Amino acid sequence: VPNGADSELQTFMEKLRLGPESRSMDGIMEFELRAFEAIFLTVSGILNKELKSLKPEIELTLKNVLKTGSFSLERLRLVKKDLDHLLSRMQGVQHAFTELLDNDR
Repeated sequence: VPNGADSELQTFMEKLRLGPESRSMDGIMEFELRAFEAIFLTVSGILNKELKSLKPEIELTLKNVLKTGSFSLERLRLVKKDLDHLLSRMQGVQHAFTELLDNDR
C-alpha cells in the first residue's frame, strides 16, 4: 500500500466486507461485483474529497476576479492546473471502469 493510503484501504475493506444492499437471485452477490462496487465507491470518494479541497481556492480566485476586475495570471494558472489534473484522473478512472465492464461481456 502506498504511503498514506492506509485510511483509503481501510475504507475499501469496510465497503467490501459490508457489501451492497442489492442481492443477486440466490441472495448472495458475487464477490467480483462486490469488489467492483467497493473499488468504485472508494475511488469516487477519494476524487470527491480532492474536488472539495480545491473548491475554496477556485471560489476565492473567481471572487477576486469578479470583485476587483483584475486577477493574478499565476493564481489562475495554478487553479487550472489542479483542475486539469483532477479531470485527467477522473477520465482515467472512467476509462478503467469502462474497460472492466466491456471486458466482462
